[in-house]
Amino acid sequence: MKNRIRTAFWKIACLLAPTLLAASISAADPWRNPYYAAEGIGGTGISDDRGIGGTGVDGGIGGTGGPVYKDGRGIGGTGIDGGIGGTGIIGTITGFGSIIVNGARVTYDDSLPVASLDGNATPQQFRLGQVVALETIERNGVLHAKQARIRIPVAGRVANIDTRNNRILVLDRWVQMSPDVLINDDSNPNLPPIIGIGDYVQVSGLTRPDGIIDASRVERRPQGRARIVGLVSDSTAQGFTVGRHRFDWPDGRPIADIAPGRRVVVTGQFRQGRLVPERLRVRPKVPFGGRYRRLLVEGFARKDNNDFRVRGLRVNRRAVQSNRSLRNRRIIVGGVVERGNRLRTTTFRLPNLRDLRRQKQRLDRKQRRLERLQRQQQLTPRQKKRLNRIRDKKEEVEAEREALKERRRDRRKLRKQRQKSREWQRENRRRKKQKRRRQQDF
Repeated sequence: MKNRIRTAFWKIACLLAPTLLAASISAADPWRNPYYAAEGIGGTGISDDRGIGGTGVDGGIGGTGGPVYKDGRGIGGTGIDGGIGGTGIIGTITGFGSIIVNGARVTYDDSLPVASLDGNATPQQFRLGQVVALETIERNGVLHAKQARIRIPVAGRVANIDTRNNRILVLDRWVQMSPDVLINDDSNPNLPPIIGIGDYVQVSGLTRPDGIIDASRVERRPQGRARIVGLVSDSTAQGFTVGRHRFDWPDGRPIADIAPGRRVVVTGQFRQGRLVPERLRVRPKVPFGGRYRRLLVEGFARKDNNDFRVRGLRVNRRAVQSNRSLRNRRIIVGGVVERGNRLRTTTFRLPNLRDLRRQKQRLDRKQRRLERLQRQQQLTPRQKKRLNRIRDKKEEVEAEREALKERRRDRRKLRKQRQKSREWQRENRRRKKQKRRRQQDF
């Protein structure tokens, strides 16, 4: 009798196991890749550490090695709770299909107001590599832009070119030209872009803690307005100073907000070799002047005691749970701004090739698990959609891996070219020296 009861019990357990497993997977939050969005606007961030089969902290957000936080699914997977006020986003455009900034896909209307250096622009002028500031609202679970600004930290004539360090000097600001920077030449679109001294350029990028601009896009144009963004070092009744540039007040009257230590945007024209400001704008100490409590921003980490700061926001070093040194690193953080400009972090990204490989391995495991349930005809409609999303994400992760590999190959190629160039220069100097000696001996 006992054996029959035991046998019946195990039969019932075996029959219920797939159903319970499917229910547990269905109950878990959908896993989201923060760099590419699977549905809706995609996502930048947060699935909790259960995921599909469990992502775990080591996996991190989007395979970046950053932690996974339990702050809810958020708007479009950004990891930021919904509410009144919207979300402020500052970052680099990395893709289209709407627009992808910091991994979040943001939709927009054709009538979206876009502010730029040249005045009012349209969304059709968005380009890869541009740094934009987006004011977004939630619309049916999707981030939708209501205002946008294309950020240009410096624009003007190239005064110097440092070929050894691969930099250009624009309005006394050094611009780092990395191998993967996008260079566009509107004046000669059919010719390869070449930047020379005296060319007018508009630079998109992020400012490093040492003041150098890390360019993501450089546009060469015939002419245009000049712009410089920097800290005010001196302010008097006659004018103010930014870097090495001295400016007079446009109307002869001082502006109270332009004080030493404040960051200002000066836009104008060169007249008699001097930049004459036409528009002045004071950058707020925190993004969007505190109008948005929910932020998703990209920038360089600056050390602040035991914590670090990104765009004026204080981020707890322990909150991101990263074993890597974040000082002077380019990162993406998102969360809710609390008292004292402290960011309660819910999103953290610091991608590399190894983490993308681990992310693909986790997606493989999740895909095999769901495909096994599919063969057993135990998948619910929601799980079928999730399986399709995982397959799409695998393709996107693989594409990102290939892009990173290509960048690495380009960097190695550039280093070899520089090394050969230095060796050729040394050999050329040696030959010239020998030639001079022979002439002297003769």
